[in-house]
Parts: sequence; C-alpha cells; structure tokens
Amino acid sequence: MSLSENSHKMYNSAWLSYQNMQRELGKPASVPISRDDLVAFIAHLSLSGKKASTICSYVSGLAFLHKSKNFADPSDCFLVRKILEGSRRDKPSTPDFRHPLTLNLLHTAITGTKIICLSDYEATLFEAAMVLAFYAFLRVSEFTALSKNKISDRALQIGDVRFVPAQVHGEGHMHVTIRYSKTDQRGRSTTLIIPEARETDVCPVRALKRYIDMRTPGEGQLFWHFDRSPLTRFQFSSVLKRALEVKGVLNVGFTSHSLRIGACTHFAMLGVDDDELMRMGRWSSSAYQRYIRIPV
Repeated sequence: MSLSENSHKMYNSAWLSYQNMQRELGKPASVPISRDDLVAFIAHLSLSGKKASTICSYVSGLAFLHKSKNFADPSDCFLVRKILEGSRRDKPSTPDFRHPLTLNLLHTAITGTKIICLSDYEATLFEAAMVLAFYAFLRVSEFTALSKNKISDRALQIGDVRFVPAQVHGEGHMHVTIRYSKTDQRGRSTTLIIPEARETDVCPVRALKRYIDMRTPGEGQLFWHFDRSPLTRFQFSSVLKRALEVKGVLNVGFTSHSLRIGACTHFAMLGVDDDELMRMGRWSSSAYQRYIRIPV
C-alpha cells in the first residue's frame, strides 16, 4: 500500500500517540488493537484537545496499520463511527481562510515578479510556474521540490510537457503529464490537455514556451533556476506572497494552494459544469465544492 509523505507522518504520529496513552495506563501497545482500546484512544485524543480532523486521521492511521498486517480493522464498527461523528459535531473543523487567487490577481502577481526578481530568467520561471499551477489546478508538491536537498522525480520533469502546434482550424495546446500526486501515489499518471488562452495575456502555453526557451539545458525538474537548482515549495510560496505585496495586495490568506482554489472558482464562475471541474482538478469526490469561493 502506498502513502504520501504527509500521510506517513500523520500515521506515525497516531501510533506514537497510542503508545504514549498505553504507557500512561501501564498497558502494552500492540496490534491488533481491541475496539475498547480504540474507543479509549479516541476519548483520550478528544480530552487532549485534538481537532476532529486530527482524531479521524489518527483513527485512519491505526486502521491502515491493521490492514497492512492483515488484521481486522477495529474502527470498522457502528460504535466507532458514531463516536467519530459526534466528535465532528463537538469539534467542528477550523474554517479554511485561504483566499482564491483569481485570474486578475494572477496577472497582478506576475507583474509583481518582474519587480522583485533579479533577472529575466527568474521572472520568467516564476511566471510560468504560477500560470501553469493555475490552469492545471496543480498542487505545489506536483511541480516543486521539498527543498534543494530533497530533489524528487515525482515533481514535474522537463519531459512531462509536450507542445502541440495549432492546426488550420484549431488552436495550439500542450500535454502535461502529472506522474504522481497526492491521490496517485502509485504513479499511474494523468495527462492534462491545456489549450492556449487567447482571450487573455495570461496564457499557460505561451508562458511555458517562453520559460523553456530560456531554461538552462538538461534533463530533470521542469522548473529550476539558472544554476539548475530546483524550484522549492518555500521559494515559490515566498515569491508569490512578495509579488502580491509589492503590488499593494495584502497577502493574508494567500498561499500556494490559492492558485488551485482560484482556478476552481474562476472556471465555476465561467459556467463550467461539475463533472468537468472534477476532471480538470482531478477530484474523485465532491471535495471540489469547497474550492469554489465566489465573492459576494
């Protein structure tokens, strides 16, 4: 069974937390966990002030541990489901205060990069990354490295982008292959077809072409600096916020994920239907509805 890095951390935290509780009670921590011990663990987490979402994640972690060892899942019972349901009512999730970065704000951020970046190369790099993240509904982990020392071939590579020229009665577009994602840890991959955006200056195809024409030659991560060091999550988020700030936009509530939220909001306001939004954002459930933030 494959897990994302964040899920691994969360599930490890769940097991450590369960071990600590058992140690305090003077009891051994081993699997399989009985239903009564799991109920006690949920109560312990709730009394410790854990959020409902964290409690559910911890229970999912212990369930995963049991399944990976071929044990029966102790959380798969009516009692545990009702307790978790009650926990969600008593401890509602924290509201998501992240703002959508709309097409107009994206244009503003691009203008800001030309001010704060020290070279045309860097400005072109960040413009291409921002525009692609918007039009491809990308998560930041899908096109950046975790750090300079943690280069991963799971982020978009130069070979994952292919341009298709315009036909006589058509328009140019590009194919972008997402090889791994939060919901695709096995690497089955998804290829997105992204057309030119002729109605606006903010066009993903033209922005990627400009960047790739300037990009330092070599195989590896699609977005890298002139010295071939990878674009990191921290760098992307920092430049995005600074680019908005320098143009007078208060950056409170804007994160790298605001591009994905903004894209969903933008295309929903254009009248794109639900099924198409789910396909564009690679959602397999109604979770996309939480990303539509139409301003009042």
